[in-house]
Amino acid sequence: MYSKETIKQRLQMRDFMETMRSSGIQTGGPAPLNQADRQNFANKLDTFIARHHRK
Repeated sequence: MYSKETIKQRLQMRDFMETMRSSGIQTGGPAPLNQADRQNFANKLDTFIARHHRK
């Protein structure tokens, strides 16, 4: 759920991590998408578009 407070917390964390990265510290992150992830996303997107496309 988004609220003023949760958005503020996310922005503070984003800014902190950017400061860490700019000082040379490796902060990690999620693994890159593999081919199966890409295909799954494409399939879900196609399904969503097909259901919500208005003619």
